[in-house]
Amino acid sequence: MGATQPGQKVTSKNIKELPPGSVVILKPTGWLIHLHDNLWFWTNECSWCYDRVDRWFDWLEGATLSHLP
Repeated sequence: MGATQPGQKVTSKNIKELPPGSVVILKPTGWLIHLHDNLWFWTNECSWCYDRVDRWFDWLEGATLSHLP
């Protein structure tokens, strides 16, 4: 999978393999939480958004895995 433990890099190739419940840290734009199927929840300290993971591909530079369920 490429990202199997906290601190590992997350890319547009391996993010789709993360199971629901996974949390990805986007630096400095917030967090992505995998809800189910292709639905992800993006949040920071001020706002939030539900969308498909493809929307955040451009933000994955420097992203790391925070938590696997």
